Amino acid sequence: MKNEYHFVNEIREQPRTIEDSLRDADSNLKDMAERYVEKIDRVIMVGCGDPYMLGIGATYAFEQWARLSSESIEAAEFVEYRHNLIDERTLVILISSSGKTVKVIDAARIAAEKGSPRFALTNINPSPITDETNEIIQTQAGWSDSFPTKQTTAAIANLYALALHLAEARNELTSQEVATVREELYKGVPRAIREALALAPQIEKLAQGFLMAPMYTFIGSGPNWATAQLAAAKMKETSQSRSEATNLEEYAHL
Repeated sequence: MKNEYHFVNEIREQPRTIEDSLRDADSNLKDMAERYVEKIDRVIMVGCGDPYMLGIGATYAFEQWARLSSESIEAAEFVEYRHNLIDERTLVILISSSGKTVKVIDAARIAAEKGSPRFALTNINPSPITDETNEIIQTQAGWSDSFPTKQTTAAIANLYALALHLAEARNELTSQEVATVREELYKGVPRAIREALALAPQIEKLAQGFLMAPMYTFIGSGPNWATAQLAAAKMKETSQSRSEATNLEEYAHL
C-alpha cells in the first residue's frame, strides 16, 4: 500500500511538475536550439524503460514541428547495435531519470567518441550521467518514492519544448503556429491533466468493473503508441497484471 499511496500522490503532482520543469528549463532549451540549429540534421533519444518510451512520443514533435529526422532507441540496443551511423550532426539526447542507468552512460561515451553533440535529460544532478556530458537539462520532479510518473511526463514536456524551439529557430512553423503550440504545451497540457484528474471517482468506478480481467491491452498509434506503452508499463508495475501495448495497425492485423 505504501507504493500505491506515493504513486497516486505523484500522479496528482504532474501538472505542477510539468509547469515547474518547463519554466526552469525554457531559457536553456531555447539557447540550445539556437546553437544547434545549423549543426544538426538528426535527433536520437536513448533511454531504458520509461525514458525510451517517452522518446517515442517525442519523435513526432521533432519530425512534425522541426522537420528533423528523429528516433528513440533503447539504450542497450544503441550501445550494442545502433550507434554506427551517428556523427557530428546527430544530436544524442541521453535520458535517465535517476542519472545512473548503466547503458545510457555507455551510450554517452559512444556519442562522445563519435563527436556527436549530446546532452543529459535527467531528474538528478549531479549524477553519473551528468559526468559524461557538458549539457544538462534537469527536470523538476523531485524525489520519487514510487514508480516513474511525474518524472516521465516532465521529461517529455521538456523534449516537446526543445522541439518547438528548434522549429522556431529553423523557421518551420509560423510565429502564430509557434504561439499556439506554446500556449497548449505550457498552459493547456497542465490544465488538461488537472481536468482529467478531477475524473478520479469515475475512473475508480471504471477500474472496479475490470478488476478480474485476465489481461489489459492498450492500443494506440502515432504519439499514442508511446501512451499505450507507458500505460501497459504502469499497469505491470502497480498491480503486477498481465498487460501489453499494441500498435493500432498491428492490433487490427492480428
